[in-house]
Amino acid sequence: MKLIEVFNQLTTGELSQLCIGGAAEGEITEANYGKVVGHINLGLTALYKRFYLKEGRISMDMVAGRHIYPIHSTYAINNTKSKEPVRYLKDSPTEKFQDDILKIESVLTDVGYEIPLNDVLDPLSIVTTGPTILRLPSPLVAQANSLPDQLKTSDLTVVYRAAHPKLNPDLGSFNPETVELELPESHLEALLLFVASR
Repeated sequence: MKLIEVFNQLTTGELSQLCIGGAAEGEITEANYGKVVGHINLGLTALYKRFYLKEGRISMDMVAGRHIYPIHSTYAINNTKSKEPVRYLKDSPTEKFQDDILKIESVLTDVGYEIPLNDVLDPLSIVTTGPTILRLPSPLVAQANSLPDQLKTSDLTVVYRAAHPKLNPDLGSFNPETVELELPESHLEALLLFVASR
């Protein structure tokens, strides 16, 4: 779906009775893109938080003796601007990690085994101490001999609920007719109502 479709729906529907910045009723002019797109960004984030619309994955190396792992681009291998001496997130030069985590859904071993997450009754459970921070249990970090075979790994994959990429109307080439929204038709009405309520 193109952004212009959302603009057209707003113009003929929810915003048809309003003048935005001196424009005709309902019209969204180029000068007002920033005002409307800011609300669309908030609406997309709200929808992506509530519904599992996009999945992201990032692989990470476990570091000897380290228990706390912030899942942030500061620790990404291909972040050339990072000053962190140890970078454990394995992104690629063409697909750099974008800090688009809304919620960590699961953590997998290199063979695809799902490690328990936030299970207080399981001593081998990984805990999310923040929305983007993992705390690994000591036996997993130490790769203790008592670990089950499926947990003997030095490589983990974090599966997360990903955010919609931010729309930036400040770019000189911003054109609503070419900007693609990653939003199913089934959620368009919710986005329109969110923008209208703002």
